[in-house]
Amino acid sequence: MKKLLHYLIIKFPGKTFLSLFLILFVSVCSKVNAQTISATTYSLTATTGVSLNTYTSLGTLLNTGRDDNNSAIANIGFDFWFNGTRYTQFGVNTNGHLKLGSVLTSTHFTNNLADGAEDPKMAPYWEDLTTGSNGYVRYGLNGTAPNRTLVVEWKTNLYTSGASVSSTAPMLFQTILSESTGSIQFIYGGTIATDTGDGGYSAGFSTSTTNMVSVATATNTATYGSDPNTAQTTAITAGKSYTFTPLVPVAPTGLTFSNLATTSMTLNWTDNASNEVGYAIYTSTDNVTYTFNTQVVANAVNANITGLTTDTIYYFKVFAVTEGALSSPALTGSQSTQAVPVVITSGNTTWTAPACVTSVTIEVWGAGGGGGNSAMATLNGGSGGGGGAYAKGIHTVVPGSSYYYSVGTGGAGGPANSLTAPNPGIQTWFNSTAATNSAPTTNALGTLAVGGGPGVNNSTAVPTNGGASASCFGNVTTASGIAGNAGILTGGGNGGAGASPGGGAGGAGSNNNNGSNGNPPGGGGGGGNDASNRKGGNGAVGQIIITYSTTIPTTAPVLNASICSGATSVSGTSTEVNGTTIEVFKGSVSQGTTTVSSGAWTKTGLTALVVGDVINATALAPSCKTVSVVSSSVTVTPLNTVAAASSTPTLCISTLLTNITHATTNVTGIGAATGLPAGVTAAWAANVITISGTPTASGVFA
Repeated sequence: MKKLLHYLIIKFPGKTFLSLFLILFVSVCSKVNAQTISATTYSLTATTGVSLNTYTSLGTLLNTGRDDNNSAIANIGFDFWFNGTRYTQFGVNTNGHLKLGSVLTSTHFTNNLADGAEDPKMAPYWEDLTTGSNGYVRYGLNGTAPNRTLVVEWKTNLYTSGASVSSTAPMLFQTILSESTGSIQFIYGGTIATDTGDGGYSAGFSTSTTNMVSVATATNTATYGSDPNTAQTTAITAGKSYTFTPLVPVAPTGLTFSNLATTSMTLNWTDNASNEVGYAIYTSTDNVTYTFNTQVVANAVNANITGLTTDTIYYFKVFAVTEGALSSPALTGSQSTQAVPVVITSGNTTWTAPACVTSVTIEVWGAGGGGGNSAMATLNGGSGGGGGAYAKGIHTVVPGSSYYYSVGTGGAGGPANSLTAPNPGIQTWFNSTAATNSAPTTNALGTLAVGGGPGVNNSTAVPTNGGASASCFGNVTTASGIAGNAGILTGGGNGGAGASPGGGAGGAGSNNNNGSNGNPPGGGGGGGNDASNRKGGNGAVGQIIITYSTTIPTTAPVLNASICSGATSVSGTSTEVNGTTIEVFKGSVSQGTTTVSSGAWTKTGLTALVVGDVINATALAPSCKTVSVVSSSVTVTPLNTVAAASSTPTLCISTLLTNITHATTNVTGIGAATGLPAGVTAAWAANVITISGTPTASGVFA
């Protein structure tokens, strides 16, 4: 009955179509993940005497009385890497078969690891099975991240007839998938007798018709690339285990960040592995819960991470990945995305550095010069005004401090019916010294870009009036604005563009009207027509763009190592900026906060500490949302005491001293003794300080 049903399914046209679809699907996947299951990538270790894993049950996938049933999709509970691909879900059927991924597995009771169906599949014991009267398929999770294991357990019997579903299920076996290491283990328990059911079983796993491993349980040997063991019937002794262990790649090093933007950044690292199939990147915003972000190809040394949130601190873990294992330790680092840039187009006032911001990138464009007019003549148009220069600098700032800036105004064009010359554009600057309202005079003091020069009235001379980079200050780069064009007999010349990158276009010269105004930032004004009632175009204003990222506490505060019972304060050091908040904890209970000042901190007002209290601290930059790595813990110790001297003798020089003693408690030794006369020494043993010797100097010693 069962075999006939199987035959009818194969011959059914719809089933043939489905099989073709599955083969096509597997073929596409194999192109994306060209990894290989081999004796190198998944080596086999066979052992005996292994107990079935205990586990915290997450539920029953299939209940009793099931024949040729498949389960719903279940979550693995962690990211499991198999054959170079990440999986988070799986499904099972009654027939000793597990399929990774989000697509349901079929009942599929005819075992053949090379059939190309239901891949990627894992089969600890693939045969025609039922859960009988007392069987099941269950699953559970063990351990904590990043060392969790998924346990899937089958309790089944061999299908021999319709009565099997109401018979007991003596067969017991498990598949165990391990996080991070990627190992796959089959463990057998219960009674797995000689197979007298449906023609034999298979044990192993596969991803395609040629990528697999098949185990011969009689000899504990593995065949890679084919399944010659479909008809094996060997009984399996309880306690037998097969473990397939993927290679572990060498971890990457040297994580850095570049191309910082508001919603993206580039991660860079050193590729140290030779056997990886790619690199996996995980992200977190709390340094606790990490989620998979992306995977890049083997030999990659960077990855562009997109879709991030503006002005948010991100934590990263980067792993090299082989067919199944992640490198260890994880390469870690943290970086904030940039805040939305501050664009300033006018004014001479201050900008205040936000909390957690300690470095800013400043870009400035000088204003454009005004275009010339005809100088009340009808001979020539005016020449165009020059474009403003550009400068870029990176400066250290203090959160909460204010910094002056000034945005240059565009030069006025030569007025109509006038001999008045056009005006130059005004310089734009940012002073990186807090509360200093003056243009910087060096790269170290700020960033400055000069304005473009004015055009000339009634002139056919070629101008050289672009704002000159040589007169700018920028510790990253500077660039000159573009010079305006000469006037001509029939009209004005075009204004020069503001410096690149980002400078505005110059205004157009006119042969029948006023010159056009320059375009911001920094475009020079166009020259006016040769008619006396036409004016030159005005230069465009300058501009400042301030970009920054939040500074992240990257080092844990340090607690001074000795804390004695009765103490009501603790202190330590920190490499974070002044104002960084230090929160002190006793166990897991907060004891309040203090702040960093010149690299040190002290928290006072504690309830007297007692022996055994465990103290630690965290760093939290002002108004930031992210806590640094926690400091090492310090355990409070008993208070050290030294009793009074046993005697305070007066004796003659060169006379042997009767030993003077001090009883101590909770002391483990003393340093070098000072203040003693020559010939006298001090030593500590068994909680007693002993002063002895023959003094060879006179005086009073204490």
